[in-house]
Amino acid sequence: MNTMYSHINFLWTQLLVEELIRNGINQFFISPGSRSTPLTLAAAYNTKAQCTVHFDERGAGFAALGYGQATGKPAVLICTSGTAAANYFPAVIEASMSRIPMLIFTADRPPELRDTGANQTIDQVKLYGSYTRWFQDIACPSLDIQPEYLLTTIDQAIYQTQDNIPGPVHLNCMFREPLAPDNNEIDFSDYLFGISNWSQNNEPYTKQQNPILLPEPSKIKSLSGKIMEITRGIIVCGKVESDAARESILKFAEVISYPVFADITSGLKSDKSPNVINHELLLDDDKIADEIKSNIILHFGGGMISKKLNKWLTEIRPENYIHIDRHPFRNDPLHIVTERFHCSIESFINSLLPLLQKFEPDKLWLNGIVERYNNNEEKMSGNIEKDSILSESLVSRLVSLDINKNSALFLGNSLSIRMMDKYMDKMGPEVPIGFNRGASGIDGCVATAVGWSMGLKKSVTLLIGDLSLFHDLNSLAMLKKSDYPISIVVLNNNGSGIFKYLSIAKQEDVFEKFWLTPHGMTFEKISEQFGLNYYKPSTPDGFISDYNKAQTSGRQSLIEVIIKSE
Repeated sequence: MNTMYSHINFLWTQLLVEELIRNGINQFFISPGSRSTPLTLAAAYNTKAQCTVHFDERGAGFAALGYGQATGKPAVLICTSGTAAANYFPAVIEASMSRIPMLIFTADRPPELRDTGANQTIDQVKLYGSYTRWFQDIACPSLDIQPEYLLTTIDQAIYQTQDNIPGPVHLNCMFREPLAPDNNEIDFSDYLFGISNWSQNNEPYTKQQNPILLPEPSKIKSLSGKIMEITRGIIVCGKVESDAARESILKFAEVISYPVFADITSGLKSDKSPNVINHELLLDDDKIADEIKSNIILHFGGGMISKKLNKWLTEIRPENYIHIDRHPFRNDPLHIVTERFHCSIESFINSLLPLLQKFEPDKLWLNGIVERYNNNEEKMSGNIEKDSILSESLVSRLVSLDINKNSALFLGNSLSIRMMDKYMDKMGPEVPIGFNRGASGIDGCVATAVGWSMGLKKSVTLLIGDLSLFHDLNSLAMLKKSDYPISIVVLNNNGSGIFKYLSIAKQEDVFEKFWLTPHGMTFEKISEQFGLNYYKPSTPDGFISDYNKAQTSGRQSLIEVIIKSE
């Protein structure tokens, strides 16, 4: 390796970036700044680093979030000192609550400039509070500190982002002047002698191994007895981390003839398995909701979006409500969980299935639920597809049917994800679905979709509301930096249409001004400013035509649908 550098600052940052690359971490989102110059140069000069530069740290943070969601690997964020670092905070919160890996490198002033009134200096120590998995205040580069310190710290940071509870890690890097290299070069051979073995290979300095989480055998045996006794159960499925987990759930459901109430975040909503049920349509009928009460529910993964389902679960309060996920956090806003398994979904099912070999499934139970669901689906489908007026529900259904099978779908929060949860058509293509449901904010959705597209290496459709898009207009500039076309479908209902579902909507004297917040704006000129193809369909056929054009154009596009909120 090179041993000649003009200053210890640039040697340290080269070592830092090299160790990231050796761990397979090669995606960098960089925002320009002065104090972060050594970090930026190290990434810029490493030929294996993929660097995306974006002027807005807030958008860069969400792009890193999207990349981590797509790949399961952390992207690296680099910014200068001061409020630049604070702009990452919304994305850090979402990464923490969604358990998405992220590495944040914030540049900082040296200790002697802290609390002195030095320009662009804030307290960055543990800036993100409890929302990071790990924090380190990295010492100023110095010949008095051996390079092994830096390498082991980077390896530990990467491990903390990808442990059984993935999430963001913050490394606050202090630098003294100079921040840019000069023509003088120093030979650091003696200083680097201790890592000579490392310098001669391509392996990380410290290799980390994640633990394997297995369920307790006695608890699994007890649960198998309950399943054998009750027979008529239901699977509820929220966000699931892997294809292997999803396949295990479907296999398990088939063996025991349980219906699967799949949330849009599960990745199973459009699966063609007859066990997968759209619970929103099923529970539309109060009589059916009363008939399908079950005394055992197995809940895999994250929480459920459907208020209707959550209300139903609260009302029936099953005697056995079992929650299974790979993290130890409480996922029980309804306070109905009776037993929790902290393990991988695959290990849970693999441990349980052998104990159910003599189980006789109640296929009449499953067939009855499937029949009721099919009847409701047919009625809803007939009603919505004959509609000649574009609505949030119809657009959601059309997107689910006409999205390119080789692309992916990212859903904004508020109405967008709820409409897709209810109106997605199972006959459409099965595509990856992304979302920000940790804190469920409407901010950062454009940037997250860009990062998600980069991680998946696929074109993406972003279904988003008007206010959510206004929140993240800066991130439209990142579309030009993506190699994969993104089709933005914006549902413009002139404000916060979802608030019409709240009881405050009855307070007409204050509702429009303080909640609905109508803006009277459209996105045509904005699309022109950012170089996007623009479409404005007014009919269902027009939407289908424009959506197909956008997906096959090979360009970044925005389809604006002007609608009255439902």
